[in-house]
Amino acid sequence: MIELSIRFIVNPCSGRGRGKDAIKIIENELEGRCLDFDIKETTYHKAGIELAKQAVKDGCSKIIAVGGDGTLNEVVTGILRMEAPYPKLGLIPAGTGNNLARSIGLPLKLKKACHRVINNKTMKIDIGQVNDRYFITSMGIGLNTTVADEANRNFNHLRGTIVYILAALKVMPEYQSVDLEVMLETGEKFTGEYLLLVVGNSKVYSKTLELIPEFSLDDGLLELCLVEKMSKPELMAKAPYFLSSRHQELEQVAVKKVKELRVQLKNTDTFHVDGEVLKGNDLKINVLPQVLELII
Repeated sequence: MIELSIRFIVNPCSGRGRGKDAIKIIENELEGRCLDFDIKETTYHKAGIELAKQAVKDGCSKIIAVGGDGTLNEVVTGILRMEAPYPKLGLIPAGTGNNLARSIGLPLKLKKACHRVINNKTMKIDIGQVNDRYFITSMGIGLNTTVADEANRNFNHLRGTIVYILAALKVMPEYQSVDLEVMLETGEKFTGEYLLLVVGNSKVYSKTLELIPEFSLDDGLLELCLVEKMSKPELMAKAPYFLSSRHQELEQVAVKKVKELRVQLKNTDTFHVDGEVLKGNDLKINVLPQVLELII
């Protein structure tokens, strides 16, 4: 029996060519398995959104994102811009960070990941939303956004954690804190200058940094991490807490589980969604509980 159509949406430029390598592996591994599948490559920025929308229109039973967290974000965005019921979502991690894959233990080797996405074991997952944009792993404001922007601009020729380490080292000497007003749905309010804000749906922020270690993809909640402004010597002294996921012990750090919050940015208008830097001053952030079915 031939399974209903599987659409692979591949970013061939992801991971310095890992995306393109994945195409041949998919073809070699799936030919002869009685699977009805095809492969579409992204050829321009945001092409993954339109390809995912078309896959839903075509009645595909599974849509597999092949690339990094940015490619996955485009595919999820395309799916959610269509009407439910939605097809199953799969991931072959072929990017730089692969944060979702690392968070839930998906195979990082292309061949193993290819085998995984053709099985039928799934879980319902939450998706985060910022105004009209979606995020699968995280959104952020402050130092994390500055690092993401620097990494995208000047270090995208590299691959792996070194990208973010080099970007952080470059921006830290000149970095200024962000002035924020944060209001939770409970009425709790945070105001002042902050090093960073992260709202996460997965624990891994980079290979060596877990800002949201107590995460859940299916609890109907997002995890908020707020880090107050610190001097650079103080931040260096506290770095071991962050690198060992013990930052919740610091008085400068607040970690909360939330369904919805509003954030006003006072002295900046930049934030990031799954690593993509965007503009905005008034942000409504909320969770879409268990809205997609992820192949695991």
